[in-house]
Amino acid sequence: MEIKDLKALVKIITDTDITEFEMENAE
Repeated sequence: MEIKDLKALVKIITDTDITEFEMENAE
């Protein structure tokens, strides 16, 4: 795996965590 692929994966995971966190607080 290349470094850029790893960074992209981390970004996807981070964005997903933030979205789930915001959805939980919205309720």
